[in-house]
Amino acid sequence: MNGLFSIACIGIAAVLIVYLLEINLDIACIFVGAIMVVFPMITSLFSYMFTAPFYMLALCVSVCGVVLVCKRKRMIAGAILIACAIGVYQAFIPVVLSLMLMYFIKLLMYENVEAKEAFSKMLMLLGSCVLFMAIYLIMNKIFLNIYDVELTSYQGISTMGAGTSATEYIERIGYAYKDFIFPTKDTSYNMYPMNTYKWYMISLVIMLVLLIHRCIRVFKNNKLKGIMFVVAALCIPLAVNFIFVMVDPIYVHSLMTYGQVFYYVLFVLIVEQTMSLLSSEKVKKYLNIAVIISTMLLVIMYARFDNQCYLKATFVREEVNTYMTTLVTQIKSTDGYKDEYPVVFMNQCNIQDMTVYDMPELSHINIITYADMEGYINSYVWTIYMNRWCGYNPIQGDPSLFYGLPEYEEMPHYPDDGSIKVIDETVVVKF
Repeated sequence: MNGLFSIACIGIAAVLIVYLLEINLDIACIFVGAIMVVFPMITSLFSYMFTAPFYMLALCVSVCGVVLVCKRKRMIAGAILIACAIGVYQAFIPVVLSLMLMYFIKLLMYENVEAKEAFSKMLMLLGSCVLFMAIYLIMNKIFLNIYDVELTSYQGISTMGAGTSATEYIERIGYAYKDFIFPTKDTSYNMYPMNTYKWYMISLVIMLVLLIHRCIRVFKNNKLKGIMFVVAALCIPLAVNFIFVMVDPIYVHSLMTYGQVFYYVLFVLIVEQTMSLLSSEKVKKYLNIAVIISTMLLVIMYARFDNQCYLKATFVREEVNTYMTTLVTQIKSTDGYKDEYPVVFMNQCNIQDMTVYDMPELSHINIITYADMEGYINSYVWTIYMNRWCGYNPIQGDPSLFYGLPEYEEMPHYPDDGSIKVIDETVVVKF
């Protein structure tokens, strides 16, 4: 149910985005929904299925807020919805900024829109951004005081915007642009795995050409609108990669990068707008076929990668289950073992086993939480995993009692013979 609800929320968000940007090309509408579902961030999120419905509901609410601001001119109501959404997940701020920027770019491409109207809309969008951030920060402070708690320090959330120098922000902005032009490979936030990277780089060149073409047309229509179009176009990398400005890039991982999916939405939007300018029906037909084939290939490539992630998760789970079961068997088979003896795990999260298989066929998968087996047996929650999947929940003793004991120091490290031993009516496992 959590997965179905999450996908339903993505579908509603996709419909609202199509409405917001007035995308009319059938294949473009289908592509928006499809790419939002198969994007690796969603695959990563589905490994935390217990949180997925809340995140995707927040996504839907944030898109609703943008629609209210942009289409309905309900700035306060929209800002409140957006503030509530980012209160659930702050990493959706790039989503909001990307959507507002795309709406503004689309507005500038309309020749019947006057420069004064476009400038007024730009001020309204900027004001909305300031307003929803102010509402979020104020309400965040109020509820923290009411419940007398502090923000978790997880991935820099508690220090976002605090203690950061102007120089560091400039570096982060530069990193956002660099990662947009040349996405960093082999990281947990790389959203362009395998052949999708080539598709992205080719589309980036096409996007640049089409944006320059549209910019020239807008300039011919009105110079002020042309300047605003250039500024908006230059802000595209900053919007989709704004997460790198919010927090230090070392904290960023795949769950934070959903803003990057809107590059693809902008791409099909620009392509559709370019096609509308063509007078030749024959050229339109062939271009439409090219768009259908290329977008379908991209969705298939992402779907293939997603299934590789799920396959790896299945394999790793079976490997970890087997490894934990073997460990439990060895503990219970130790000479002198008694059920009532407490068990002490020394040097936890430091298992070094040369026989562990790291699945080189799927080693290219880096997104959270599709790690190799070694990452799971050394996870800080490995004992909870062992409790639930192997049914082994012994009384745990105090490790500090054994450091320095000659009998303990002479023990080898697991999985070597003698690494599990009964000492003073305690089962000691030395990792």
